[in-house]
This record gives sequence, structure tokens and C-alpha cells, in this order.
Amino acid sequence: MSLKFKNYHVNVMAELLNIPLHGYQARKTTQFLKLLTSQAQILEEERNKMLLEVCEKDEKGEPILTITENGKNKEYTLTDEAKKKFQEDYAKFVTEEFVLDILDSTKDAIEVAKKLILESEVDLDTQEKKIVYDEVCLVFETCEELSVPKATA
Repeated sequence: MSLKFKNYHVNVMAELLNIPLHGYQARKTTQFLKLLTSQAQILEEERNKMLLEVCEKDEKGEPILTITENGKNKEYTLTDEAKKKFQEDYAKFVTEEFVLDILDSTKDAIEVAKKLILESEVDLDTQEKKIVYDEVCLVFETCEELSVPKATA
């Protein structure tokens, strides 16, 4: 059995689980977050690859970087056309599914995360995060293999 999330669910789930916990819940949440972290790394690597494909390059073929408005970071230089292509490609990528297999070794961690997410009291500060939260809850609620009961209102 497995859970099928969208790539854009990763960060919201991590945010929901970024709460003070102790003992068993802390251990299992950390295990679940490790599963998400590997997916988050894949997302970041793919994002960088996509940016490298479309960014402006110098005569040596190296990406041209510009300093951001805050003056603290650098970002790839993109033409308007390249920015549009990147946004389209990345939007497709983040809506792709990633599969989280429910194995004997991960089931407890997934069940603890499910319970914490369904009963979360974390303030979601944007409508987008609220929509993603609802989608994540639906994924967990429709998985019959997990034994944690649905959260009550």
C-alpha cells in the first residue's frame, strides 16, 4: 500500500509537523520528516536543473547570476521568455505525484504523522496552504491501511 501526494504537498506537511513534541511522537515524526526531506531534496535538485537549462549563460557557458533585491542572495538571470518556460515546467513538475510506500518500517511514522496532521492546530497563513492542507488530509483519510481514526471537529 502507498500514499500518493503531490510534490507541492511536501513543504506544507513539513510546516504542519514543525511543532514541539516529546518521546515516541517526536521520534516517529522525525522519521516521517526524513522521508519528506528526501523528496524535498529531489524537488530542489530538479528546480535547479530546470533553472540551469533556461538561464542566461556567459561566453564560457556558465550561468549568469545577479544579486537579489535584498542584496544578500544571488539568483540565475532569466529572460522573460525563459522565466515563463521555467514557471510552466516547474508548475507541471510540482503537480506530479510522489508515492510514499507504507512499509512495516515506515507505517508507525506515517500513522503518527497522519494523526498530528489531521488534528493540527498550526495556523495556516494563506488560502493556498489551507487548500493544500485539505488535499493532504484527504490523502490520509482515504488510506484504509492506516489505523489512526479521523480527527473530530
